[in-house]
Amino acid sequence: MVDETENLRAAFLKKEQSQSLLSNLERFRAEGSVTAAQCAAMKARYQQDLTVAVSEIANIKSQLKLQLQATEQNLSTLRAGLEELDIRHKVGELTLEEYNSSKQKLMKTIDRTDGETSELQRLIAGKSSNQIGELHRVGVRFPSGKLSMPNISGKGILSPLGIASFIIAGLMLISVFFMPALSALGINISFMQINPGIGIVCLVAALAFAGAVFLKGPTSSGKAHMGIGIVVLLVLSVVLYMVKHDASNYGYSAFEFLAMGFWLYVLAAIAGIVVGVLESRGTVR
Repeated sequence: MVDETENLRAAFLKKEQSQSLLSNLERFRAEGSVTAAQCAAMKARYQQDLTVAVSEIANIKSQLKLQLQATEQNLSTLRAGLEELDIRHKVGELTLEEYNSSKQKLMKTIDRTDGETSELQRLIAGKSSNQIGELHRVGVRFPSGKLSMPNISGKGILSPLGIASFIIAGLMLISVFFMPALSALGINISFMQINPGIGIVCLVAALAFAGAVFLKGPTSSGKAHMGIGIVVLLVLSVVLYMVKHDASNYGYSAFEFLAMGFWLYVLAAIAGIVVGVLESRGTVR
């Protein structure tokens, strides 16, 4: 597509140059700077160049339209293949691992083909060398230069599990910053006051849990969510074990630690593991 873009831009430049020369020639003829005979000879040459440029533009765009038709047909076939892949997984022909692997490869091809379709459409709609030049700078070397955005469709971050993940991360953050308000014992103490290290770990875990939604593919985000939830529970279990065996040093029992606000973070971590399992299995999409 690079060659077509460069050829199209060159044709537009030739057209614009011929139009400019014809305009200047007419102006000089009106001023009397050139004779009628000189004007006629030069005008014929410039007009011929303009005709050739317009013909080149039409031919290039005709070829681009044929490419667009073929690319759109290919894109339609690929999307139908994606739907078929989903059905094959649902009926049990493909395992989750086979499905995710095939889907990932197919989605890359669809993204690349979709980008090529958009690029062709923009080239066909181009009306000047400046417009074609802009396309050349920002996207003509697609697909290597194509930037992809996170999937925000029903199967992405706005899916039920994606929304649930953000809610869980929000509950974790509430537990970190508003722990005194959650205390069932009226104890005014925060994560950071109990142990700065624990507070930082829990804060980072909450942010990482939200960020894992943007990982590519449900399997990756699911494993990340399970891992984060398990790590958080392990950390809190160690803390509770230490408190239980050294209550006099901490000043609170293990039950009091949970009641003073830890309970919400524990529930959020458990919910996070459940979401991770569902994502990995593809139970809800």
